[in-house]
Amino acid sequence: MSGVTIAAEVRPALMSACATLLGYLAPSDPPAASDIIWGLGSHEPRVAERAADLFHGGFAPLIVFSGGKGHRWSHLPRSEAELFAEIAAARGVPADRMVLETRSTNTAENILLSSDLFRERGLHVATALLVTIPPFQRRASLTVRTHRPDIQCLNCPSDWGSPDEWDDETLALVARLCAGEIQRLRTYPARGFLCADPQPIPAEAIRAASAIEAHLPAF
Repeated sequence: MSGVTIAAEVRPALMSACATLLGYLAPSDPPAASDIIWGLGSHEPRVAERAADLFHGGFAPLIVFSGGKGHRWSHLPRSEAELFAEIAAARGVPADRMVLETRSTNTAENILLSSDLFRERGLHVATALLVTIPPFQRRASLTVRTHRPDIQCLNCPSDWGSPDEWDDETLALVARLCAGEIQRLRTYPARGFLCADPQPIPAEAIRAASAIEAHLPAF
C-alpha cells in the first residue's frame, strides 16, 4: 500500500471509524501474574516488544511466541516466532525464557500448536497474558476460549497509538484490517472457526466497518 494518499475530506471519517472499531476489537486488561506471556504471530515487532516489557515487569516467567510463515507473511526469511524472539532477545529476554512455536499459519493453529508444545514440555498453563496486534486481539481471545477454555487469558495488545497520529498509509492499512475483522467475527462462528462472542458486535462497530468499506475506493 506504499504511496497511499487519503483525501482530506475522507480522513476524519476513517479516523473516527478506526477509533470506534479498535475500541471494540482491542480489549485490554491490566496485566497480572500469569503462567506465560503468549505472543501471537502478526509480523508486527511491537508484539514482541510488548511481550518483552511484560516479562521484565515480572508478570510471567516465560514467553511463548507462536507464528510460522502464514499466508500474509509467506515472504519472511524466518518464522514470525523466530523474528519475535530476536526482538525480545535484543530487549534483554534470555533465550531460555522463550518457547517458540514456528509452524502455525493462522490464529487457531497458534493456539493448537502452542498447546502441543505445552504438553511436550510438561508446561502447566492455566493463565496467560495474550499479546497480539490491536485489530486481532478480540478474535485471538475468542480463539483461545474456543480451543483452550481452560486457559484464562488477560488481553494485553500492543500499542498502536491514536488514529490521529498515523500517516495515510498506516490509517488505510488499519482501516482495512479492522473492517476485515468485523467480517470475520460475523462469519467465523458459523464456519466453526471460533465460538460466538457472548457480547454481540455493537451496532456502532458494524456501522464503522460499513463506513470504511464505503470509503475504500477513495484510496
